[in-house]
Parts: sequence; C-alpha cells; structure tokens
Amino acid sequence: MFIVASFLLHRLSIPSNSIGSAGLVLLAKAMGVNSSLSHIYIWGNKLEEPACVAFADLIKSGRLRKEDTDVSPYEVDGHVFLAEVFHGLRRHYYWTPSFGRDGDPASNSALALVVSS
Repeated sequence: MFIVASFLLHRLSIPSNSIGSAGLVLLAKAMGVNSSLSHIYIWGNKLEEPACVAFADLIKSGRLRKEDTDVSPYEVDGHVFLAEVFHGLRRHYYWTPSFGRDGDPASNSALALVVSS
C-alpha cells in the first residue's frame, strides 16, 4: 500500500538569495495561479524593475496583501521600485531537536523551530 501526501505551500521566505529579476517575475506569476501561496518575503534579492512591477501588480490587484510581504511598491519618475517593509518579524531562527538531548544523533529526526532572543 502506498500513501500519497500532498502539501500546499502557504508561505515562502527567500530573502537575500541573489534571485534575479526573471526568477522573481516567475514567482510573482506563480502566485497568480497558486491560490494557496499567500505570503512571500523577497527583500534582498535583485529587485530590478520587471520584478518590482510584477510584485507591485500583485499588491495592487489585492492578490498579495501588504501585510503578507516584506516589500512595498513606490514610483519615482515613472519607474517602479520596492522598499523594504518590516512587520516585526524575527529574522533569525534556529532549528533544534524537538525531543531528546541536543547533540544526540537520534534527536535529529524531528526538528522544531525555536526563536532566538
């Protein structure tokens, strides 16, 4: 017997990954057809004008809510740019074992997200 599990992606955090404009435009297009993806964080990538326009369009259309991303569009002299938005999100998280002792190889099979202070 085979069990098939499907998981929907709801949030994508990819800041500072050197993703170029073409990749970011494709992510914006993916959001247009993937209704489960509701949050996307892209600040720190290569935010050239095609990517800025694509994300500005997502926000303007209501598909991407301003509070569900870390960028906000603005326009200067007819050119669209994105500014960083900070929503009080913590930027640094560390994976630690959710059971067992730290450093025990058996503990690495289940990880929990722990917020750093």
